[in-house]
Amino acid sequence: MKTGKFLVDCAFIAFLAVSLSGCSLMVSAVREAVRNTPHDITGDPDLPVEATAVVRINYEIHVKEYNGINVQDVWYSDKSVKTINAPIPGGETRLVFDIDKVFERRNSTYTFNRKNIELKYNFEAGKKYMVGIYSEDIGNFFTSRRKVFLGIWDDDPASESYKTLLRFWEIAEIPF
Repeated sequence: MKTGKFLVDCAFIAFLAVSLSGCSLMVSAVREAVRNTPHDITGDPDLPVEATAVVRINYEIHVKEYNGINVQDVWYSDKSVKTINAPIPGGETRLVFDIDKVFERRNSTYTFNRKNIELKYNFEAGKKYMVGIYSEDIGNFFTSRRKVFLGIWDDDPASESYKTLLRFWEIAEIPF
């Protein structure tokens, strides 16, 4: 009789553990979906659409300045971490931002932070771009190393070069 109750208790504990871990994964997936859903920034209403470039900036990048203007309170008015769509005038653009990126591998994580990164790029009017972070594994069997890059991609589904990496800059090499 005690063995039967023990088995029922074990089965209940296993069921509870699986259910809770599933909830944790669901919460994590929802959080990621919310961060990746672009928040549209209002651009200059006097600027015609064909004179602007739309730049999608990944949630791991927090823009502080746009062409010398502090935009934190406007672009991130609710103080949340999110991907943004920013319509900007075509031409040479200067962005200053912070990066907060978490790299994950198996059961470990590495938090990568950089402050006051400056990007200058000539965004062409009428096009859509994405600015984000990516990494490349350069380690071997004995050491894990990764190069971290800032990249700009073509983000226009109508374009022949959709999702093509247009330009990249190496930011760092990390031991992960």
